[in-house]
Amino acid sequence: MTRAENNTTGALRFRRAAFTLAETLIASIVLAIVAASAILPFVAGAQQLNAATEFEFAASFGEELMEEIIARPFHAPHEDGPTPGPEATETDRRFYDSVDDFDGYSEMKTGTQSYLLDYRGGNTVDEDHEGYWRDVSVTYVAFTEQTEANAIVQIEVRVHRYDNLLLRLNRLKVRED
Repeated sequence: MTRAENNTTGALRFRRAAFTLAETLIASIVLAIVAASAILPFVAGAQQLNAATEFEFAASFGEELMEEIIARPFHAPHEDGPTPGPEATETDRRFYDSVDDFDGYSEMKTGTQSYLLDYRGGNTVDEDHEGYWRDVSVTYVAFTEQTEANAIVQIEVRVHRYDNLLLRLNRLKVRED
């Protein structure tokens, strides 16, 4: 084998061992697809964790308000019958003196501003609670042979985050006396 033939064979061997631009591009695309499919379960897991945390907050906020409502008397001391909604002097949740005063209660404010209030009417300041708000409906339920004085009250607390309804809690309360 002459020296010219040896150089030609070495050059051919070098060309065969190298990757072309097209092969490199195809390998990069395959690697990107494999990497994306490997990351997808982690992204889905993070989304589920966020949704579970959001629901956990909603359940806590809803139960907190429901317990506050249930702790109130069935009727206010000066009332002798059901009157859903707060009286004129009950301008704030702190002044509600019966279960039915919470009918129509809402923490949603105009625009995108909404916030949770504690039992004293104070604003809860926490970045994790941004956008959460609650509203309540109270309705009287009576069976056919039941008098209004012995009615049952149904309380529904709804917890929202921005425009999304996250949770509905329902309870019944029977007159104690």
